[in-house]
Amino acid sequence: MPIIDKGQRNSVSGVVPDDLTISFFANDCHISLPETSKVTGTFEFRRNEQLAKIGEGTRGKFIVHLKGDKVSFIVGTNVTVNNVLWANLAEGGCDIEIGNDCLIANVQFRPSDSHKIFDMDTGERLNAPTPISVGNKVWIAQEVLVLKGTRIGDGCVVGARSTLNGIYPENSILAGTPAKVVRQNVRWEE
Repeated sequence: MPIIDKGQRNSVSGVVPDDLTISFFANDCHISLPETSKVTGTFEFRRNEQLAKIGEGTRGKFIVHLKGDKVSFIVGTNVTVNNVLWANLAEGGCDIEIGNDCLIANVQFRPSDSHKIFDMDTGERLNAPTPISVGNKVWIAQEVLVLKGTRIGDGCVVGARSTLNGIYPENSILAGTPAKVVRQNVRWEE
C-alpha cells in the first residue's frame, strides 16, 4: 500500500492494493477506493482540495494527475479499463466524470490544454479548461483522445483512435478526428 503524504489532512478510504501508488503533495485531498474495486496505477494530488472517487466494482489501471485546485475525478460503478486510463487535470475547472458500466481501452482524458494561451491585444484567455463527462454504458475503444468540454451521452460507442471535442448524443457511434456521429439509435453488449 504505497501512500506518499507530504501534505496535511489528506485521506484515503477503502483498500489500497500494493500495485497502486497514491501521492499527496497538497492539503485536504481525498481518494475513495471501495473494497470491490481493483484499481492499479498512480494517483498524484498536486493542489489543495482535490477528490478522486472510484465506484464499486470498477477495475483497471489508472494514471491520474490532479494538478488544479479543487478538481475532481469521479468514476462510476462497474467500469472496466483495459490497458490504461490516463488523465491530466491540469488546472481548476478540469473535472472529469465517468458514468457506470463503461468499457474503456487505452484512453487519454485532457480537460485542459495544460498551457494557457492569451490574446495579445485584450489579454483574454483563449483556451479555458472545461470539464469532461462520459455517460453510462459507454464503450471507448483503443487510443482515443477525449478533449476539454467533451460530453458523451449514455450508450455511445467510440471508435479506435478517435479524437472527441464536442457534445455527442446518447446511443450513437462516434468515430474520426475530430469524432462525428456516424450512426444513431444503437446499443452495444459485451
